[in-house]
Amino acid sequence: MVTPVFPAKSPVLIELVRLLGDSVHDLDSFDDVDLYEEIVFAVGHQHSTPDFHERPAPELDDAEEHVRDRLGKGWFTERSVPTPQAWFSSAGQIGDIVLREVTNHLPIGEKPAGALWTSSFLPDGRSAWAIGEASEYPGSARRIFALQFDPQPVRTFVIAEPDHYRELVMRYPRPMPDGRALVDWIAAAADLDAVRLTAAGLVFAQNVRVPTRYGIAQLRGWDAESTAWLNRPPALRMGT
Repeated sequence: MVTPVFPAKSPVLIELVRLLGDSVHDLDSFDDVDLYEEIVFAVGHQHSTPDFHERPAPELDDAEEHVRDRLGKGWFTERSVPTPQAWFSSAGQIGDIVLREVTNHLPIGEKPAGALWTSSFLPDGRSAWAIGEASEYPGSARRIFALQFDPQPVRTFVIAEPDHYRELVMRYPRPMPDGRALVDWIAAAADLDAVRLTAAGLVFAQNVRVPTRYGIAQLRGWDAESTAWLNRPPALRMGT
């Protein structure tokens, strides 16, 4: 088993700083959409970097401070699940949410199989998942829908830091024989309606290995600001 180096710099942060170069010291010159796109591009480097894990990088302390400060402004500050949410679908019909237990070793193990997946709308009106949609489903006929719901009763768990994902695993542990610790999503659904990965969570928590008493937990495969609905959004209404 690889021992995690935590706390350390997250791989998305490291790639983001590399992409931004000297501009990381002037992030207020980026509007929210442009900065979010840079974050998603940094996430995409997981497919070309062999060791996309947290690692020590004390030389990036100042850059991390600038990134954290910028992610505390504008569109990035929303903590709850904003309504409406963007949803891509080819059929445009939402049935019952039936979570499935995953038994394989793929990154999907860190994602709730059977959940309803949505993302927030960016200030320019696009979905935060739009970049991923174009790369993951090229030529797809999937359309975007706006899902309205009543936010008041939604029981939401927000992931914005590695410790948040650790807490989720500790609340609903699913130890695996290989030493990993996953979330028992079916158990979580008894208490939670939605789990939201914020843009800050994408930067600081994705692909970061965190130790728990049940094994090593690592959030992988979310790849965008997104919300996994474990239960149907209340008072759901769908538009285009």
